[in-house]
Amino acid sequence: LKPDECSREEKVCIEILLSCFSDRVFQHTLVLTTQEPDPAEPIEVNDVIKEIIKKCCNRHNRLERNSTPDDLIATVKEIVQENDGCYLNCNKCEDFTTDATERVSDLRIVLLGKSVSENSQVGNFILGRAVFDSESPSDDVVPYSDRVRGKHVTVINTPLLLNPDLSLRHITQAVKECLSLSAPGPHVIILVLKPDECSREEKVCIEILLSCFSDRVFQHTLVLTTQKPDPAEPTEVNDVIKEIIKKCCNRHNRLERNSTPDDLIATVKEIVQENDGCYLNCNKCEDFTTDATERVPRVETGQEKAIRHSQSVANENPKMSRETTSSENMETDLSNVKG
Repeated sequence: LKPDECSREEKVCIEILLSCFSDRVFQHTLVLTTQEPDPAEPIEVNDVIKEIIKKCCNRHNRLERNSTPDDLIATVKEIVQENDGCYLNCNKCEDFTTDATERVSDLRIVLLGKSVSENSQVGNFILGRAVFDSESPSDDVVPYSDRVRGKHVTVINTPLLLNPDLSLRHITQAVKECLSLSAPGPHVIILVLKPDECSREEKVCIEILLSCFSDRVFQHTLVLTTQKPDPAEPTEVNDVIKEIIKKCCNRHNRLERNSTPDDLIATVKEIVQENDGCYLNCNKCEDFTTDATERVPRVETGQEKAIRHSQSVANENPKMSRETTSSENMETDLSNVKG
């Protein structure tokens, strides 16, 4: 598109055209704006194109004089990677009368968050009754299924996984359990957060955890911010959470006093429809020998720092090697007990 030439009517035409490919077409679309004839002129895109870019998961490149084919191909490769290497499945174009939401007879939802108690409250909110114990929540992954608005809904509540002291092995084991309980895969992951409580370190933990599911996990994730104890306090999310929301294709709901389960279920159904009725394909979780730290920066725990330091000392002084190894084994055993 030209950066400043797109009307509301043209936007409607663009959306109709794209929808003919698939309901999930926006996850595979890049907006490329071309250069003005006079390079000295500003190339700021207009508001209508900004809306289209937002709908395309904020994927936008500018074709300028110094642009190279490599730049564009690199962006295309990123989109392919974000879609887990999958092409756009357009088989369903043969029948446009079937709504994607009608093809999904059940919904499988995984709850992730910093507080198991809050997760439990959200699970109870979705299912319409108290099935998860929010006062004394379990340390295990707990599923519960029920009929909600004519659909069979399964909610999988997870223990406290957003903890920087947890080992990657502990996290991936819990993820495996989530996937087993949501087989063949979850439709939506709901990330439950308080609106102003998320640090940079916690953001890294969130990305590590989500990456254990699939490279395409952000296309299936909704950020749900909870209400503060005092409803009079502002509920504006902080900058770190805004970055997470942006990565999740700007999917964000606020859980407020006047919120209803129907509102949240409607958003979940929209995400399923945007993903062409598909669940999250987590086949890559079958092989956890590939460390997730290769995909997402890893936060080193206090225990890991201590072990690394002891290894460094042992290398400098071979006589201490046997004692150091024994100490490491004890720490590993303790870690296994805690896990």
